[in-house]
Amino acid sequence: MVHFLEDTQVAAAGFDTDLTFPVIHIILYTIGLWHIFKKCGIKKWHALIPMFNDYELSRAADREISGRVVMVTNFMATVISMIVQSDIFSETSIIVGILSLMALVLYLVNMIYMIRICNGLAERFGRKKRWTILWVLMSGVAAMIFGLNKNFQPRVIEEIKEKAAEESGIDAVSTDDNLR
Repeated sequence: MVHFLEDTQVAAAGFDTDLTFPVIHIILYTIGLWHIFKKCGIKKWHALIPMFNDYELSRAADREISGRVVMVTNFMATVISMIVQSDIFSETSIIVGILSLMALVLYLVNMIYMIRICNGLAERFGRKKRWTILWVLMSGVAAMIFGLNKNFQPRVIEEIKEKAAEESGIDAVSTDDNLR
């Protein structure tokens, strides 16, 4: 009885308890991505576009191919899930079961590639790979930390030195030491 009263009071206040956490998560994730993209030189407004923002996050993590896979699998899984939830097929149809299994496989592939992107992001920001756990469990919080914390800066200068060294064939560390 008390549980019913609490739900009624929350509903009377205008909050849907089933949507509160996902909405807060999306808001935190978008704000965090906005600031991460700003730090990485990516257009900030790309954080507002669902699915595409994960691709842009992969670019920030220097994992563009993984980002393409995530974007495509996320889109396909979303479309399949919408078809399954619609009334196109009867609930006991074998097609619904097959489509549900396909969506599950796509979400698992998506998760694997998102872990790759999160590992790359941790590497790009000079953090340990254990940050991936926070990205997987609470990506909104992780995005806020990476985006808003001034101690979390992408390693742009070091990457430029490494790429220049690869192109020229000269060791960037030894060249840098001779300049001092």
